[in-house]
Amino acid sequence: MTNIVQDLNVKIESKDKTISRQASRIAGLKAENAELEGEMQVLEYQKRNLVVGTEKLIRMNKNQGTRLSQAQNPVSKKNATILDLNKKSRKHMKRIAALKRQILSLGAEVEASDDEDD
Repeated sequence: MTNIVQDLNVKIESKDKTISRQASRIAGLKAENAELEGEMQVLEYQKRNLVVGTEKLIRMNKNQGTRLSQAQNPVSKKNATILDLNKKSRKHMKRIAALKRQILSLGAEVEASDDEDD
């Protein structure tokens, strides 16, 4: 009888350790998730700034293009700046999409580990 009780105690301790490890892993994943969400917000803010900057440069480009003669027109520089901003915006969009995928996969891992606990 005591062997059965000891075996059950060992199994309970093992389950307690497993639950403790999973709880700390979940806490770590939640912290990482929060960090990624913060990063994503920063990238979205930067993207908005890039879009606004691009639109402003386009307006400036149109205004200066109509006022200046062809020899004085700095349109090519502005077009290069606009293209650069668009390229940066696409990079930020890709980074945001990657962060969203990471957040979703972390959420799935947390749910899966919660299901294992049950």
